[in-house]
Amino acid sequence: MPELRIGARVLRADPTEGWTLGRIEGIAGTGEAVRVVIDGTTYVVDQVHAMDPEVERLVARAASGGDLTEVWDYHDSVAHQVLKACFLSGHCTLALGEDMAIVVNPYTTALPGGAVYSADRARRYMAKPLRAPPRDHPYSLAEKALRNLSQGRSSNIIVTGESGAGKTETAKGILEFFGEVSGAHGAARGLHQRVLSAGLLLEVMGSAKTARNDNSSRFGRHITLYFEPSAVGADAPPQLAGAEITTYLLEQSRVAGHASTDRTFHIFYALCAAPDAALRERLLGHGKKAEHFQSLRPGTIALVRGVSDEANFAAVQRGLAEVGIPPAQQEERFWRIIAAVLHLMNVEFHPRSGDDGCVIRDMRGVEVAARLLGLEPSILAALLTTARMKEPGKGGATITTELTVVKAVAARDGIAAFLFSRLFDAVVARCNETLRPARGGDGATVALLDLFGFEAFEKNYFEQLLINYANEAVQNAFYTKLFTELDHACRDEGVSFALPRVADNRGCLELLEGARAGVLRHLEDTCKLSGLKASDQAFLTALRERYIGPMGQKLNPYFAVPKPPAREETFILTHYAGSVEYRVDGAVAKNKSAVKPDVAAALKASAAAAVRDVAEREAGDGYVTTQFKQQLHELLAAITSTEVYWVRCIKPNAVKKPGAFDGALVLRQLHHNAIIPTLKLLRSGPKRFAFGDFLSRFGVLARPQLVAAARSSATPFTGASSLPVPLQRDLVTHIGRAASLPPDLFQTGAYKYAFVVPEAVGALQRAADAKLSAAAVVLQRAGRALPARFSLSVRHAQRALQLVRDKRAREVAEREAMLEQMDAARRAEEARAAAARQKVNRHVAARVDMMRTIEDDRREYMKKAHRQIALWEEVVAK
Repeated sequence: MPELRIGARVLRADPTEGWTLGRIEGIAGTGEAVRVVIDGTTYVVDQVHAMDPEVERLVARAASGGDLTEVWDYHDSVAHQVLKACFLSGHCTLALGEDMAIVVNPYTTALPGGAVYSADRARRYMAKPLRAPPRDHPYSLAEKALRNLSQGRSSNIIVTGESGAGKTETAKGILEFFGEVSGAHGAARGLHQRVLSAGLLLEVMGSAKTARNDNSSRFGRHITLYFEPSAVGADAPPQLAGAEITTYLLEQSRVAGHASTDRTFHIFYALCAAPDAALRERLLGHGKKAEHFQSLRPGTIALVRGVSDEANFAAVQRGLAEVGIPPAQQEERFWRIIAAVLHLMNVEFHPRSGDDGCVIRDMRGVEVAARLLGLEPSILAALLTTARMKEPGKGGATITTELTVVKAVAARDGIAAFLFSRLFDAVVARCNETLRPARGGDGATVALLDLFGFEAFEKNYFEQLLINYANEAVQNAFYTKLFTELDHACRDEGVSFALPRVADNRGCLELLEGARAGVLRHLEDTCKLSGLKASDQAFLTALRERYIGPMGQKLNPYFAVPKPPAREETFILTHYAGSVEYRVDGAVAKNKSAVKPDVAAALKASAAAAVRDVAEREAGDGYVTTQFKQQLHELLAAITSTEVYWVRCIKPNAVKKPGAFDGALVLRQLHHNAIIPTLKLLRSGPKRFAFGDFLSRFGVLARPQLVAAARSSATPFTGASSLPVPLQRDLVTHIGRAASLPPDLFQTGAYKYAFVVPEAVGALQRAADAKLSAAAVVLQRAGRALPARFSLSVRHAQRALQLVRDKRAREVAEREAMLEQMDAARRAEEARAAAARQKVNRHVAARVDMMRTIEDDRREYMKKAHRQIALWEEVVAK
């Protein structure tokens, strides 16, 4: 890190913005007591991070996409700035190494490069020869997964992030990519549509509005896609052949209740908004709407942004039809059970006088629910208000006990949650029956895991404990795989780096799932106790006795209890992403998650075939934690045996507004979503560079040798990667020696990779930048001289041109003067000729006038002569 000095640009910790840029105005103190002053505020050294100028340039470059690991300074403040610049530029995606992409939810499709996920963008990522698409998008990971199929290797794409970060949209975008690339021909197109419809069906059933997200998935989902060679040609991408869906940890408790800012599952509101009025009347009752049902009233019933209840109803109808339940059968096989849950949750109880029992306040809700479930109202009422248990021993009698109001409410909630969760499982099973490949599906696959993100709310319960346990396990698998791959690469390349073992989360994971003394095992042991002994308080007591000493000291570094006067029914676990305080309220009941035997028996005897099918559906043995651990271990086994790619989704703000960046919120997610831990792991060991990539980045440090190698190569030179591998290795080794890097900072592998620690990457980057800067100075000097020379040449040319112009002007003037004289002479001659013509004309005119006068006189004389003759003749006649 550069030295802290006055005037240096630094990143400073900010409680609201995470990290912000500033400049040091003063420094006081020495050693660990040093303080720096920035904008009038004093900070300790841990609160600031100096910015190297090269890092600033890399940050600016990475803001338009690219790879976060190319910024060799892996401090979390630098990662925060890169992500912020990337988001505000409208790019929203970054790579983190070869196998991970980061996506910041833009909350809009109006981005400079278009929507993050679209058919047009997917087509740009389709597999084509000699194509090198950017690596900073989930589509590039999906394309790698498709390429692995041709080599017989399976892949898993894991999408993580907190609620509202865009996991569901990212998963759908990746599925749509597979459809565009590999499902666009023949029957595969219809299969791809069925996969999307099934996904949307489960999304409506298993998603709800929460305080953080209007469309929050309340379950985990693992979709395995099967492929077969394309019928179009050998060079075409493989075609989709089938799919299989596995779900994890549906939040059943949401059926019974939710926070005032939340809604329950979308499916219930969709039924209330069904456009078919006759269907609503048959299932809900005359004029009944969402506000008439207790389980929908605690939260907002109004439509939420981005969620249309009417559209959800239509999507469910289409989805059910796609998985083989035609519209004519959907009411009987699906909607009746959804409606029965709504009516069941409307049943209320009040104490019965004289004993601890209770009675149902209004039997109308029971009667409607019983009709929909195919039961007698009296049987359903007994299931809600009484409990039947068998006495210990062979042939023991069955005892019926009355339930208190609290226990009756718990029984009602348990039946409703049981019906809904089993219906959800039945729909998943139906989807798989429709989507599984017709011909086995034993080959390589591509799987997509939409994993619930790490959760740390103000109040955290049993659901958050299991969600964070899953994140711990998956994160530990990621640490192990990343470290193991680096270790194997070092061994394969024959380098001897001492790889430091970073602090992973194995301790917390062992605390959670330990076979004999883990937190989950303690919960299971508590559930096995009889009667009142199986309580939440007993579970907490067992934890405290195990992990807290008699003097209050911590016996496990990952377990703690809050200090008084904090609530006593909580405990604290230290996860990889931070400490979380958990409440034990309801943990035992939720972990049992099984209805009483008499309830299961009654539902299995229902007159409604759909209810019988749901009740008879097999559930996993044991407790929820037991089943979940088994599912999780199977998932981890699948992940560790395949190629794994990660998409880390980030929520930029809590108000779901485009362009708004909440720095503190994003910084928290960088830790929770394992981005900062990943950078710390990368910082602790060497960075791998393929020889070609290393030369592309630092080849300027061996420019003469690279040019000579290119000239001597027998193959056409199209870049450093086109050189023979031994030649690439020699060039990489030369660069390391020229930079005087010791073996603990830089080593060249035997076959494919160069290994460079982050500090050495920075040194090489600075050396490369310095060489490029020197070359730039030469180019600038030449560039500045060229305009000057050109300007001088232009001036000389202009002067010569002016001389030519002056000469031509004189010649033109002389010619014009001569022409003027000739014109004057011509005009004078013309004047003389005109004067002569005028004189002749006057003479002729005078002669003409004289002749006219003579003629007039002659005519007058003749007239007089004629008259005289006439007189003479008259005289003679007389």
